[in-house]
Amino acid sequence: MPGAFVGCRTSNISAQMQSQKLAGLSGVIREICDISGNAGLSYGVLHKSQVFTEHFGYRDVEAKIEADDNTLYYIGSLTKAITAAAIGILVDNGKVAWDTPVKDVVPEFKQQTESLNAGTVTDLLAHRMGFASKNCFWIQGNQRLVMSKDQQIPTCNYLEPVVPFRSKWKYSNWGYALAGEMIERLSGESYGSFLESRIFKPLGMHRTTADTPADDNLAYAYMVHDNGTPAKIPRPEIDSSSVIGAAGGVKSSIADLLLFYKSILSTYTQDTCGNSSSASVLKQVETIFKPHIVIGDNPIDKLSYSLGWVHSQLPGALGLIGMNDMYLGSSMPLVGKSLNKVVLHHNGNLSGFLASIMIIPETETAIVVLGNSMPFTDPPDLVGQLLLESLLEEPVPNDYVQLARKSRAAHEASYVELAKNLEAEKGTPSSRLLEQYTGRYFNSIGNFVIEITPKADRLLMVVQDIDVVSYDLFSYSGETFCWGPPDREAEEAGQAMFPRAYTGFHKVLFQSQSGGNIDSLVWAYDPDIPTASTEADVPSENFEAACTDEVKGALVKAREESEFVAVVVDVLESL
Repeated sequence: MPGAFVGCRTSNISAQMQSQKLAGLSGVIREICDISGNAGLSYGVLHKSQVFTEHFGYRDVEAKIEADDNTLYYIGSLTKAITAAAIGILVDNGKVAWDTPVKDVVPEFKQQTESLNAGTVTDLLAHRMGFASKNCFWIQGNQRLVMSKDQQIPTCNYLEPVVPFRSKWKYSNWGYALAGEMIERLSGESYGSFLESRIFKPLGMHRTTADTPADDNLAYAYMVHDNGTPAKIPRPEIDSSSVIGAAGGVKSSIADLLLFYKSILSTYTQDTCGNSSSASVLKQVETIFKPHIVIGDNPIDKLSYSLGWVHSQLPGALGLIGMNDMYLGSSMPLVGKSLNKVVLHHNGNLSGFLASIMIIPETETAIVVLGNSMPFTDPPDLVGQLLLESLLEEPVPNDYVQLARKSRAAHEASYVELAKNLEAEKGTPSSRLLEQYTGRYFNSIGNFVIEITPKADRLLMVVQDIDVVSYDLFSYSGETFCWGPPDREAEEAGQAMFPRAYTGFHKVLFQSQSGGNIDSLVWAYDPDIPTASTEADVPSENFEAACTDEVKGALVKAREESEFVAVVVDVLESL
């Protein structure tokens, strides 16, 4: 691997001894994978310029084909560090500054919340905008993207902040979507082309791409059946040309990612030691690694967000962006109880793929773990933490097998709890005829539509006119309908849904003005916004003026056919 680290070594363990130590963890890793129902997993470790890799399970379960160092995985939000690195190159080239307002590069960015129009590229990359998550605006079931890339900017204009601008850290993929737009405007290239020419090719990452790879050595995607066996699903559609591509669209291998992390560590070491890093492919790494906003109530040097990285001081809980944190929350244990080191880390989560990266600048260490499953737990997260404690010789390491069991139990229990809560909230249904709910319901800017039609004893809800993204709605309580019942097997293994075990996702409330005709619906599917309100009505002239040509055409056609049309204003709260 090209390049060399600059800095003092802190361990005398030989490469052979280190290799033996890591090999001794193989049984634990297999047990974590078995508990989780994981299909395949690969890890790569860079430690003192030595590289160690190992692979478990299969990249293709049906054909029993194992992964290798060059197998491509979807890396999800590990993409964010690459997007931040791309911005760093543009800053170094004088194309943009870290405090450049987004609107100076993307003039169409005109946020409905005025304060957000002062947002800068740093605000985007550090998740300081306060945007709601609204992941349901880009993906739902069966791996289908439900919005096109040309709707990224209008959607970002429409997003409501759930915390005040720059006041708190609020993770959202939409900020990185805007950062990708900035990269394209500033470089004159597509996002994927810029990464290829300025990062991947110069670093020798010849297998890495932000586009759709045409490659046989590409892992298939899996969820997990209730019995613990892998459930094959379609691969994600996300790439450079799609919505949210700059937030999670890169595909890479263990070998290639170690090249990227070696370069970023080397550049950081040179910058902080006062040596010139002018020859480095990557730029502005010291700024990228710097804490930019505190996370939670911690001191900023204890837990914060950098640019594309979570910045943590050990001892501390890691995996903040991962699935285990979603299942276990505050039950996640402290990592490195006897250690005092800074770790920059991140997780990647897509249906069918999970990923984890942890880098320790002081010890010149990078640990990357990639998996082609979204099973009961987050194995790349657990394995990454296991490897980290081993490499740093933590004398009292965590029991990651037990943690895997706890994470799986919490995941499974979340659906039991969801079913219990939905049953407890069930009431007397409305006496309206199902036909009275029929209509096409739009959000306030007209780029997200839900169609409701009667279907035997229920309603059929189709999202964005995509037949495979649909829900059967049953009468539940008053004007509220519910889809389900909650079923982890059907939702995750059957429809490749991201785990969403909360009541708002399963309930749809229809509304009418003064008890008259139904004219709006509320689907409060974003846990950031557990309740929602609406002032929806039949489409007005102002609404139609803001609509896309496609939506305007649909409104005209609907009126010609005397189809009921209603508009939903600010009620489709995202996942």
